[in-house]
Amino acid sequence: MPLVGSIGTTIYGTADPTSGIGNDDDIYVQTNEAAVVVVWKKESGVWNAIGDVNSPWVTYSPAYAAETGTIGTIVTFAAKYKKVGSFAFVKVYFRITDAGTGSGALLISLPVNGVAASAGVGAITSSTAVTSGLAVGSFVTEMLVNKSDGTTCIATYTTEDLMVSLTYETVV
Repeated sequence: MPLVGSIGTTIYGTADPTSGIGNDDDIYVQTNEAAVVVVWKKESGVWNAIGDVNSPWVTYSPAYAAETGTIGTIVTFAAKYKKVGSFAFVKVYFRITDAGTGSGALLISLPVNGVAASAGVGAITSSTAVTSGLAVGSFVTEMLVNKSDGTTCIATYTTEDLMVSLTYETVV
């Protein structure tokens, strides 16, 4: 039975995408016994799988740089991403243990190239609290991170960690 989405797209919950029913831009969400969810979209009369929302997180090793100057040392605790269709979800958890001469925005490489600018969120945390919010923006190959008030987040931290999260459209 089809359900009509808020923007007029029909979402099929029980139909088989290979059956040929539906119109262009309709969406079909398919699940199986293992709780794997696959999203299908009908384009030019053909149903195409556009993503598996249960795809695994993949670790990556981000490169870090300062907008100006050079950062001494950054320790990465975790960096991972998940690609679903044409979107990537990225999470990076790290500490700047030596700021060096770095200033301005912190630049972190993206695991998959993007197609346009996107916005994300982040925080500087201690063992007991969030001490500052972070503003995250991205371009084609990297994310730019500053404190939410626009000042640099590049500093030497001894007990505080930085966590950033970003969702962006990727090159297909």
